Amino acid sequence: MSEPSFRYTPFPSGPVHRHVAYSFAAKGHIGYRTDKILPTGLVVAIMSFGAGHRLGPDPEPEHNPIFETAWVQGNWTRPLYHRPMNGTDVVGLAMPPQTLMRLTGQSTLHLTDCVAPADAVLPAPIYAAMTALAGRAEDADAHGALHDLVDRTAIHPVAPWIDALHNRIAAAQGDVDLPHLYAELPVSERKARDAFKDAIGLTPRHTARIQRLLALLGAVDPADNVDWTTLAHAHGFFDQAHFNNEFRKLTGLYPSKYLDDRRTAYPDARQGEHVSFTPQGMP
Repeated sequence: MSEPSFRYTPFPSGPVHRHVAYSFAAKGHIGYRTDKILPTGLVVAIMSFGAGHRLGPDPEPEHNPIFETAWVQGNWTRPLYHRPMNGTDVVGLAMPPQTLMRLTGQSTLHLTDCVAPADAVLPAPIYAAMTALAGRAEDADAHGALHDLVDRTAIHPVAPWIDALHNRIAAAQGDVDLPHLYAELPVSERKARDAFKDAIGLTPRHTARIQRLLALLGAVDPADNVDWTTLAHAHGFFDQAHFNNEFRKLTGLYPSKYLDDRRTAYPDARQGEHVSFTPQGMP
């Protein structure tokens, strides 16, 4: 009997949802032993309805802890290694990091490069709503109701300039003049960096690095030959050695290896699809 194929169904947030990036349902077998999840600039809460999952920063998955039911992946600066213990049956909620501060009233910094049990992080109504998606994981209305609940629950204040700075970095795909942006803020540069890091989990500069990488990966067409030098120049990398080092710091791979792994895992992927996932060991 063949294993069920892997199915991923995204549910983008609507125009009225300010605090959710998207949610998703994923079910089946990923086709290789371990996912290497690259930095995305988002906080992701996962509820599992099946077997447990190993997650953590260690490339040897056996060294990472098992999460049986639900977990929250903080803002990551390096690859996260993920191994389902027996297939996948999950729903996920992806949020800008400052949404978590709005939900909890607490800094997100303690979650940077960490995975934590969801019941220790999420407000009880959000946790309960994700649990209630059992049997309705691909119901668009149920996901819409979850997005609505997040918006209603995200009541703790975050300085508007933090949102504005974060949005400008993302909109510019990391290509920003930070000293110029700091000069426009109502607080000093030092206070800006500290407050931004509390809300986002990363400094503005590190956030820009991840946004630039995501833009570059989104421009890769895995079905075509990739001229890494031209692509790097188009995204502000004018020194090939610096580009290779930066790429490896954030992905754990050199560019050519990333492309080979992406083609192996997702042979039918189009430009912009599955950019943040590569396989770590085939079955």
